[in-house]
Amino acid sequence: MAFKYYFYYMDTSLFENTTRIIYNKDNVKQTQITSLLPNRMLYEANHSVWLHSYTMEDKENLRLIISDNGLDDFLNKLVNNEIETNKVIDLEGVLFISLHILSPEHKPLKTRPLVFIVAPEFVWTIQNTQKNYFEWIEQRLLNKSTSIMRRDVDYLLGLMIETI
Repeated sequence: MAFKYYFYYMDTSLFENTTRIIYNKDNVKQTQITSLLPNRMLYEANHSVWLHSYTMEDKENLRLIISDNGLDDFLNKLVNNEIETNKVIDLEGVLFISLHILSPEHKPLKTRPLVFIVAPEFVWTIQNTQKNYFEWIEQRLLNKSTSIMRRDVDYLLGLMIETI
């Protein structure tokens, strides 16, 4: 059985489809990203950051976020490449993970890409669908679940991958 790689084309504005959650063991705050501010949005002093984007189509702003945060320029190629297989690539302290989720509502079966860019300070999830796979994790964070808040982002990533 062959699976076809499939992009769900949606609104291409990154800033209409991105949220940022910063948290530490004491605080949590969610904001809608409407521009390239704050600078270095993947980093926040004494906090972990989860940036969640619902579009891969705004290539220029994806490139600007990668550049503004001092990430390896090769990430642009990886994010913009229609990779048809699951991949894990270590880029000197930043992990690129591309997973493909089966979309059983489409016949023949198709996959949806889901990208994780991870460093010790942040998790950036990028997907091309409005389906919120991680709503329960987001709600637990916003409700100040100490089991997530007191742990590093690798725990958050583990919850996300387990969910998929």
